Amino acid sequence: MTATRPVASGAPRKNSGVRVGAGCLIVTGLPFIAVAIAMLVEGKDVPAGIMLLLLSLFFSAGGFFWLKNVMKREKLTAAHFHEHQVLNVAAANGGYTTVLEVSQVTDMDIDEAEAAILRLCSNNRATSEIDEDGAVVYHFSGLRHTQD
Repeated sequence: MTATRPVASGAPRKNSGVRVGAGCLIVTGLPFIAVAIAMLVEGKDVPAGIMLLLLSLFFSAGGFFWLKNVMKREKLTAAHFHEHQVLNVAAANGGYTTVLEVSQVTDMDIDEAEAAILRLCSNNRATSEIDEDGAVVYHFSGLRHTQD
């Protein structure tokens, strides 16, 4: 089996602007946390120290959770993109493909290709078969051969 059409690359990119923004919130809060702790340890203006500490923790925690959320969405977007690439390769082969074919035709390495195919199998989108050469071939029953 060989893919009869190239699979589009252009994987989703990391949202560096949002990552920088989240990182800035984290970094901005850290020095103020240190100042607030110093104020509380020294006993200077304790109510202001508590307010500064809470505000600083709020900014740092907000940045941390924002960054965590962005990274989670990026991972899901990449996973969906890889699954779409697998489906394109399988469609070009009449609904059949292998891990090596997907890796060869796309920009995915073998582990990424296998992970994408196994996710599709776990969602009952594909089944695995062993061909006469002993290779594992994945069948996507809802796909038909596509013409260029």
